[in-house]
Amino acid sequence: MQSLIYQLSKENPLWSPERIHDTLVLLGYDPPCADTIRKYMYKPRKPRKRSTTWLPFLRNHVDVSWAIDFLTVTTLQFTTLYVFLVLDHGRRQVMHFAVTRRPYLDWVIQQLRESMPFGGGSIRIAVMM
Repeated sequence: MQSLIYQLSKENPLWSPERIHDTLVLLGYDPPCADTIRKYMYKPRKPRKRSTTWLPFLRNHVDVSWAIDFLTVTTLQFTTLYVFLVLDHGRRQVMHFAVTRRPYLDWVIQQLRESMPFGGGSIRIAVMM
């Protein structure tokens, strides 16, 4: 069992002890707990480099990333309005804004088209009631 755990972990370096446990169960073995599996896993002499974390990734791509949000707003007359919003992270600016009472699929698709025009950089506002 120890050699099988070692072989599985060496051939699949991204697998966790829990994943190896589940694989051993699928193979018909009665595996030990995850802590015991961790003890017998392959440990490379040179640990691999850490990949980029989210914070540096976001900092490096802030100029080319947009956020899209689809939210609801309740008015004073207790009607629900649906808001489609596109934000440019690099400029910290609203790129597209649309409001409707009935957000049909065709309307949402049209808002996606209008929010990302080729060569356009102006704010676009669309209201459909």
